[in-house]
Amino acid sequence: GVFFDHDYGKTHTSGKYLYNARIIPYRGSWLDFEHDAKNNIHARIDRKRKFPVTTLLKCLLSANSVKYLQSCEKKKIDPDPRKIQGMTAEEILNRFYETISFKKNKHGWQFAQNLNFYKGKILNYDLLDSSSGKVIFLKGSKITQKSINDLGKKKINTLTIEEYSMIGKYLSSDIIDKSSGKIFYEAGFEINEEFIDFIKSNKITNLDILKIDNIEIGSYIRSSLQLDKARSREEALFEIFKILRPGEPPTIEIASQIFNNLFFSSDRYDLSDVGRVKMNSRLNLQCSDKITILRNDDII
Repeated sequence: GVFFDHDYGKTHTSGKYLYNARIIPYRGSWLDFEHDAKNNIHARIDRKRKFPVTTLLKCLLSANSVKYLQSCEKKKIDPDPRKIQGMTAEEILNRFYETISFKKNKHGWQFAQNLNFYKGKILNYDLLDSSSGKVIFLKGSKITQKSINDLGKKKINTLTIEEYSMIGKYLSSDIIDKSSGKIFYEAGFEINEEFIDFIKSNKITNLDILKIDNIEIGSYIRSSLQLDKARSREEALFEIFKILRPGEPPTIEIASQIFNNLFFSSDRYDLSDVGRVKMNSRLNLQCSDKITILRNDDII
């Protein structure tokens, strides 16, 4: 099954609790996940050297690739390896975080956001009325249920933050030059002053931002992506291959086969029906107990 634990604050001098999880099969490789003191999440296979968890996620097939393989299976044709892609950084972030859409107006950036998200929190920027630009909640004030109710009576549907209050937020999608396809800024990028100047000069009026407040919703997956050296599924497979088979020259076919054999082949991996039932129960999954290999959804 799957087991969750922490170190009781004994590992790090700050006493911070470092959480970990482990998937233990009846037969096959163990898969571990662990937080570190800097809020990154790492994975380990069979207790070998750890690597950023996003490297593992990039080895998993993207939603489009899964559909493509299913259609090839139906048509009984061989799939084109070039069309088989792993999860992109953008896909990973949007799987783990919600997105808030911001639109430029004359007072700053406006967004439709449920104020309950801010309830009990102290604001680190002013919140303005989108139509008048008047400050509704001052920076440093605490949002209470009463203030949410009062705002509801005024029927204000969108709020605005000033331009420089966007600094420190994270992009949820790539900023791309539509004519050339060049990526200017990747999903997960932390907005800075240089980026603010860039969107001004390029007249960008819409931005998708990750819903992260570092109180209820931590930036763990986003932080792990910044550590990740792999830029594609191929590179991610090579990274894992180097850990499992150090010294051997990798090829994409062998690296892909070894990864698939680890968790997705019934010859090499078996949760057992008991393990599957326990995993479904613990993670609230709907999956037949006849499926005793791991699925993308189990890992995610």
